[in-house]
Amino acid sequence: GVGQRGKMGWGDTNQVTGRTQIDCGDSVQNGGNGDSRIVNRFHAHAGRVYTVECPPRCGSFPGGEVYGCGPFMDSSSICRSAIVAGQFGYREGGVVNIEIMDPQQAYKGCRAKVPKFMAQPAGRAEISGVRFQFENWRRCDGFADKHSEPFRACKHKYREVCTESACSNRRSFRFTDVTEAEWVRNQHTP
Repeated sequence: GVGQRGKMGWGDTNQVTGRTQIDCGDSVQNGGNGDSRIVNRFHAHAGRVYTVECPPRCGSFPGGEVYGCGPFMDSSSICRSAIVAGQFGYREGGVVNIEIMDPQQAYKGCRAKVPKFMAQPAGRAEISGVRFQFENWRRCDGFADKHSEPFRACKHKYREVCTESACSNRRSFRFTDVTEAEWVRNQHTP
């Protein structure tokens, strides 16, 4: 099926291009969709860019929530977020560049920006970016030391959503025209 690591020849790296391949359900928060070897592969500081390859048919993938319209919460499916952002259609896959950003106080909701000729097949639900807001975000604004334990505890309580397995909104992401190769080159340019 769609989004199953290792099925249909889909793996961690495209053997021809060397690009990182992701599944329909992979997110910045959970970059391995259950694969412990690569779950943290997108856990980077703000500004880091990754070029990733999404498989076809992520528009039909069950699950893979999308929070926001750009930027997107880190728990959002990268490939389904790409559909919402109009990077490619429901049936197509494609190569996208994501930039890691700081977490956001709010993520606006929207409908997918997919051109009509790339629209979801009849009878299928349209993908939307869900609105999400952290109502008590400002409770953490008074801390001078952003690395202190009290600030981290406040952030955990008011700026993140945590389950037994992970916390989301530690990062966010957006789509960019800058490729990973260009980003790496720029890090080494004086």
